[in-house]
Amino acid sequence: MDIDLTGFSPAQQQALFDLLILFMYADGHLTTFEDEQLQKLLATMGFVDEIDRQREFDAAVTRIRPIVQSIHQAKEHAIFLADAFIDRKQQKQVLAAAEQMMTSDNNGCLRSVNSMQVDGQIQVLVRCDPSTCLIF
Repeated sequence: MDIDLTGFSPAQQQALFDLLILFMYADGHLTTFEDEQLQKLLATMGFVDEIDRQREFDAAVTRIRPIVQSIHQAKEHAIFLADAFIDRKQQKQVLAAAEQMMTSDNNGCLRSVNSMQVDGQIQVLVRCDPSTCLIF
């Protein structure tokens, strides 16, 4: 995943990673490509050793896994994580990363990411299948 993290605080980097983990789990189909992209992002975040990347990945999964059991909790947590990005450039980068994560597999699941600006904030609709939809 090619994202310029210049200007992202450590808290924003963690929020971005957690948000992408949430999207990865949203449809229940985890792909090798998604894992590779997340590993690349972790390396960009400074976790160059495989053991460090695995530790950070596992920590994020531990934080996110209970949340994705409920669509309501997932939506609320996505909103919470997205609130970390107040800079327009960062918001665009996060949206692009989310789009890449949500459209990365070809499992037959309907997947779309649409965005619109409402009251000065970007609203994102993520639809994974008829039963799963996140808006933040």
